[in-house]
Amino acid sequence: MLIVVFVIKILNLYYKFDLYLRLLNLIVILCVKSFKMKPNKNKKLILSLIKDDLINYHLVTGLEALGFDASHYTLFLSETIFDLIGINADDDIEQEALYKLYLGLFKKVRKIDLTENTPQLDNLALEVYTALIARRKLVA
Repeated sequence: MLIVVFVIKILNLYYKFDLYLRLLNLIVILCVKSFKMKPNKNKKLILSLIKDDLINYHLVTGLEALGFDASHYTLFLSETIFDLIGINADDDIEQEALYKLYLGLFKKVRKIDLTENTPQLDNLALEVYTALIARRKLVA
């Protein structure tokens, strides 16, 4: 009788654990779906990442202009940004063209004075975002 009670308790714990895992899985699925269903929040996140990448690019190129090797300080946010936007560059030629577009727009940040909070940085981030969205539509 004691063994039966023990087995029943173990099975009960197993089913509770299974239910816990199912609930956890459901929560993760709902979080992912809610993230994908909020394009404005997604756009804000992408624009923030682009601004961060622009500021980093400005810093790295400024240090390199002074003679320092700052190539190890890049953030490599472009891959994350491309993924969030939904750009899948499958072949090497397409990927190279995408990076050429991205970095070509980034060169404009060197003309912006980052010591002040200027709308120029926001405008450039929006320009990069718009160009990437247009590129996504061309690739798709």
